[in-house]
Amino acid sequence: MMNMELKKKRFYISLVIIIAISMLDVHYVGNHLNFLIPEKFHQPIHLFVLLLVMYIGYYNWKFYDEAWLKNVWVIAYALVIGMLFVTGVLSLLKVPLSQDYIIYVAKIRNWFIWPIVFIVFHFFPNVVERTDDQKKS
Repeated sequence: MMNMELKKKRFYISLVIIIAISMLDVHYVGNHLNFLIPEKFHQPIHLFVLLLVMYIGYYNWKFYDEAWLKNVWVIAYALVIGMLFVTGVLSLLKVPLSQDYIIYVAKIRNWFIWPIVFIVFHFFPNVVERTDDQKKS
């Protein structure tokens, strides 16, 4: 029972930290107050925040009994980081990228910075467990 309470505390602390980080990223680097930070630092800060959220989630999920959860978490974030890397390389090579594609990549990056992905991952084990129970019935 203590282990479950510790998991809950760890989850909520991680969630609060992710919410705070994502709010700071949106307000100070994203839309509203981005004039406070020079333009050349926006993308590296977004990448750092994404990596930080990835680490916080990994740290949280490594204490769960479902080992696959942290693996899926890391794979999902690695795919997003890979997409950002490829987009950055293409941009450096002066390959013309449509504005719609750039906006799409930024939306995906923002989606993985926001806490919704963390919350969804929190419910994955319950969904999988229920699905397994239904298959056994």
